[in-house]
Amino acid sequence: MNLLNPKFWRNLGITLALFVGVAIISWPQYQKWKERRIIRQSRQFFYQGQLNQALISAHQVLSLNEKNLEAVRLIADILETGSSPQALIWRKRAWELDSKNKTNALAWAGSALKFGNIKSCAEALAQVPAEAKESVIFHEISGLLALRQIDPTKAENHFTRALKLDPANDAVLWHLAGLNLTSTNPALQAAAIENLEGLAQKPGSRSSSLRTLANYFFTVTNRSKALEVSTRLATSPTATFSDKVYHLTSLHLVSPGQVDPLVSTLQNEAILNADRSHELVGWMIRHGRAGQALAWYQTLGTNVSGDILLQMAVSDAFVELRDWPGLEVFLVKKSWGEKEYLRRATLARAYREQENLRASETEWEGAVRLAISNPMDLVTLGRLASNWKWDEQSESILWMLVKAFPEQQWPLEVLYEHYNENQNTPGLYRLFKVISENDSKSLVAKNNFALLCLLMGVEKGRSHQMAREVFQESPTNLVFACTYAFSQFLSGNTENAIKVLEDFPANQILQNPNTSLYFGYMLAQNSRKENARPYLQKAQSARMLPEEKFMLDDALDLLRR
Repeated sequence: MNLLNPKFWRNLGITLALFVGVAIISWPQYQKWKERRIIRQSRQFFYQGQLNQALISAHQVLSLNEKNLEAVRLIADILETGSSPQALIWRKRAWELDSKNKTNALAWAGSALKFGNIKSCAEALAQVPAEAKESVIFHEISGLLALRQIDPTKAENHFTRALKLDPANDAVLWHLAGLNLTSTNPALQAAAIENLEGLAQKPGSRSSSLRTLANYFFTVTNRSKALEVSTRLATSPTATFSDKVYHLTSLHLVSPGQVDPLVSTLQNEAILNADRSHELVGWMIRHGRAGQALAWYQTLGTNVSGDILLQMAVSDAFVELRDWPGLEVFLVKKSWGEKEYLRRATLARAYREQENLRASETEWEGAVRLAISNPMDLVTLGRLASNWKWDEQSESILWMLVKAFPEQQWPLEVLYEHYNENQNTPGLYRLFKVISENDSKSLVAKNNFALLCLLMGVEKGRSHQMAREVFQESPTNLVFACTYAFSQFLSGNTENAIKVLEDFPANQILQNPNTSLYFGYMLAQNSRKENARPYLQKAQSARMLPEEKFMLDDALDLLRR
């Protein structure tokens, strides 16, 4: 073959051009195909109840395309199914990716309501497009939010509007009836009771309606009527086991003498059913019968007693009794399959409560190793550590999540709340170092990191440079100017530091206790005591880090001299 043949090179050039063109066209298509394939796989895991695998697969999609809306929505669904409040972050992210779609804002609002985040729910509802604000779901969520905000009039208006849009909507009717039970208007109360009685005739709403009625009669201290309604609930031919357990609570309040016979009856109904046993054990623990729950558990056959969820409930009984040696013996030879990390974590607590710190540390490390590959397991472990006030372990897990999922904000947000609440300057420094590195364009992150460095006296060259860069980028921002002025002050340029802040109106500085602290401190250190006084007075209402408290005390001491 003659490599110098011009015709050959021309033909080769055409061939390469076609190949490159195909590659350019095919690669994005391949990426989209790959995303769709992994999404299908994630949904399959989700429908099978394998939440951790589903979550990992969905995150794989985001590693290919961080704006894949379907993956973001799926992650929110997975987390909400797993009762994780982090679902809210993903609901909001879905709305950010497609703010014109009413479904995203409404899903965000619904999740926020579910997890009790009133502020986030209100924020989400405000983003619902105008044309979607005349929908049943919008008015239903708005009514429930109004109830949380203790605004019954607003709630009634929303529920009434929703019923006009869909008169056959039993869920909205139930909400409205429950609200009207609290009315001081006897006619409204009577209508509410009538509506609930009507709903109680329908299989889909019977249980919730009768429970609402029973709760109402307990509230108005008509205990005999409450017991009558509860009895109807429990003795109905279609009564569920949960209905009968609810009746136990009514008897516990009204007729304690009848509790033991019904407990015995329900134990017989549950003895061959792990789910029922789990529910009954949970009720006994909540009502001061943890010892009785443990004794009954010992009578169960291995086909039921071996159920992991039931064993978890039994562990709670030992905790309720603070029987740590008993909990240790109960757990030490068990195996909880996919929940093994929870067994080892609970065993770690049993050891720690007995001051066996070495064994506790071993079990906790084992729990972390088992959970670290599954995001939801790690989140659950972190939540346990937080509930037990194990701050060091909780913090460590959050940092693992930061490292494992650098694109996620919620671990950073939780760490910020933790460090800020505990006024932990080194922790905040470590946090904002990561945030500023992950998002080098964020002026807020760079400013916060620079200020923390200045307070701690670390990374001096870098912090002074960052403070200057942020100020130059946004010189009218008072907070940024305050950090830059403090940088100048620490560099010995006191006059220039004061001048930077003197360019802002005094009343603007005084509106913020924190900026008042820094300006007052620098004025006091410059022997301008009278000028410093109003700023230092305002600063005393600030939430301060230990280093800032030292600055305030030092400045106030100068004023007293």
